[in-house]
Amino acid sequence: MLGALTQQALNVLFLGCTSLVAIGLGRLVLCRTGIRFVSSGEWAVFCAGLGFGILSYAVFLLCALQVLYPEAVYILFGLCTALGLAGWLKGRCGSDKTTFSATELTLWDKAFLIVLATCLFFAFLLVLTPAIGKDALIYHLAVPKLFGCGSFATTLKGCDNGQLVILRSQVQAGCCRNNIGAKRYV
Repeated sequence: MLGALTQQALNVLFLGCTSLVAIGLGRLVLCRTGIRFVSSGEWAVFCAGLGFGILSYAVFLLCALQVLYPEAVYILFGLCTALGLAGWLKGRCGSDKTTFSATELTLWDKAFLIVLATCLFFAFLLVLTPAIGKDALIYHLAVPKLFGCGSFATTLKGCDNGQLVILRSQVQAGCCRNNIGAKRYV
């Protein structure tokens, strides 16, 4: 269990670092444009969007050049990290609204920010939970397990028999010998 928690914590840490790199890239580019924004919230959203767009197109460029290898991705991410750090260290730009400050937000901005943060937190928790839907529990877990145990003619409550037959034939094609393939699915 500790291994799974450690892996999830590393994934979250990598996501946070990638977000900081993207925002730094956006800051670097937007500081050079001289565009004036209405609020710091608008500026932060544009920085994040522009930074993630730059990261996306950089990965697309690797794909188009057919050099999508781990080493190339590491070099690209290192370069983007250096540029993102330069964007964070740049400080204030020529425009007045270049740094995010909670004191500049109106009451409505703060209320919407709290609602948005709460929704994002609960969505994040929902992503980390195991699947509890009918499809995940019946078709992807229960049927392969029953097939692996040798219960070929078992019917499940709430399971459409037409789809069950398709799944049984798919599982049977992949794991006829010694139920090795069915054990991989569970």
